[in-house]
Amino acid sequence: MSDKPTCCDCCCFETGALTAYRHESRLKADAQKWLCDLCAETEAGRMLDYPSQFEGQAATIRTVCYVGNVILKALKTRS
Repeated sequence: MSDKPTCCDCCCFETGALTAYRHESRLKADAQKWLCDLCAETEAGRMLDYPSQFEGQAATIRTVCYVGNVILKALKTRS
């Protein structure tokens, strides 16, 4: 297992709440990806494994997840 990063491998949102998942990589047998809860629960998390299926949509999906995380963080700190 590698060291836990500070931002999501998909949307790049900086958070301590990341979970390691198996990365479907052909380069490394034990590859892993670190995802925030939002990316892990949506199709965004699959983009790292199957990039060709998301051509032309990846930037938009990442942005939506990043903004979603910002909104969720603001709501948590507000209450």
